Amino acid sequence: MSEPIPQAGVAILVEWIRWKPVGPVTADDAGDLVFPSVPAVPGIYRFTIKDGSEVVAEYIGQAAVSLVQRFRGYRSRGRKPALPLEKKTTSRNARKILDALGAGRVVSVAVADDRVVTPDGQVIVVDLADEAVRDELEKNLIEWLR
Repeated sequence: MSEPIPQAGVAILVEWIRWKPVGPVTADDAGDLVFPSVPAVPGIYRFTIKDGSEVVAEYIGQAAVSLVQRFRGYRSRGRKPALPLEKKTTSRNARKILDALGAGRVVSVAVADDRVVTPDGQVIVVDLADEAVRDELEKNLIEWLR
């Protein structure tokens, strides 16, 4: 079990979070990353890199303003990083995704569902626009992933 994430008088556990697959990440002819359509809302996302059926890497991140805007930031970073790769997570991740695609691996993206169902059947809407809630959830999901 993980630490509960407080939100407006309720506690949310990461075990209640469900991931909505949104599709594969690909590269276009120019070598830029192409992401599936996502809503233009704050959120938490997960990249999964698979070699056949084996998961070889996963990454969890967050979008403070918009998932669309966040993924736009990854688009050309693998080829043209704004900062040296070791100093910019977006550039490092973009490069890893491009390398994985080049090696024939499949990269997919999923977003955290903002609706969770508790064990007793109660539906709670997670306020992913709330920075404190999003930060805590991202931190706990990363720990859960390990």
